[in-house]
Amino acid sequence: MRIFSNRKNITAANKIITIDDLAEALEDALNPDLCQEMVNLAYSESFLFEDEIFLPADEFYDVTLSPLSPKEIALKFYNGRNLDKRGQANPNSDYMKLEHPDKQVTDKNNNVLTTNHPEDYYFDELLDDIIDYIIDHIGELEFPDDIQELINEYLENNGEE
Repeated sequence: MRIFSNRKNITAANKIITIDDLAEALEDALNPDLCQEMVNLAYSESFLFEDEIFLPADEFYDVTLSPLSPKEIALKFYNGRNLDKRGQANPNSDYMKLEHPDKQVTDKNNNVLTTNHPEDYYFDELLDDIIDYIIDHIGELEFPDDIQELINEYLENNGEE
């Protein structure tokens, strides 16, 4: 019997046999830091989660905001959101992204999101997509140890290893 835990609950599972068992075990094993590792891996391997990546502040200013006027930048922050606290986007935060990156940077509704903890955003907003990414890439990539152990157990129980 294996025990899985995350910050929400603790569950026990006998074996990881089905893909649903694996998905449940992955959900229990993933935490904000692992989610950030997975988002970074997916982005580095195939540019997945491109629209969800928070950039370090200096890079965000240089790459994303440089074509804008000072007034446009001020409005994007004023109308944006700080994910760590209530209120407008914080230009002193460590990480930033555009709220709707699929729109043009000059779109007045494409405001700035700021945070010092992108891993929490990834965990809260992308958990299901991260699990799907892992399942879709079983056998193709080497994952962090905690995740790879679960995959190996699944593969072993299905005679695929």
